[in-house]
Amino acid sequence: NDISLAKNYINKYPKGKHIYKVKKIYKKLKKQKEKEDYAEAKRINTSDVWQKFLNNYPNHWDRKNIKKRIISLKVDEIMQSNETGNLPSFSKTNYGHSAISTVTIHNDTGYELTVRYSGPSIKEIVIPKGKYKTTRLKSGSYKIAASAGGLNYAGTEDLSGNYTSKYYIVTTRY
Repeated sequence: NDISLAKNYINKYPKGKHIYKVKKIYKKLKKQKEKEDYAEAKRINTSDVWQKFLNNYPNHWDRKNIKKRIISLKVDEIMQSNETGNLPSFSKTNYGHSAISTVTIHNDTGYELTVRYSGPSIKEIVIPKGKYKTTRLKSGSYKIAASAGGLNYAGTEDLSGNYTSKYYIVTTRY
């Protein structure tokens, strides 16, 4: 009943006398380990623990929701950090009300930019340096976190319409 022993047997004796029995036991132990790890990730509930869980179980049945959970937790973790800067507000380009909002972000940071949205839609977009991306989100209140070059910024926005924003990092020397 040890998963590593079962795996060793399978690797060492792929045509062994008990291979089918051991494979069945291994599969059962692996499934049990996945359940235990899922319960542990639920208990600890941090973005790092959930990401590790997904790395270990990339085909988990709840993968889509776990990815959303990771994004939401990461936004919360960035917002709660003392080292997080304030994210400037977006510039609204259209003042009509819509169920779907469009946000265009230009990345002038000099680094790859990751922007995470947590609200009615949960989404993470990665924008290469010097590029821009447009995303569509359900209108509503959002917590937003942006990361580039090892720096994090966060803020909140009420989205309803079309928006644009340019992200850049200014370095000051004294």
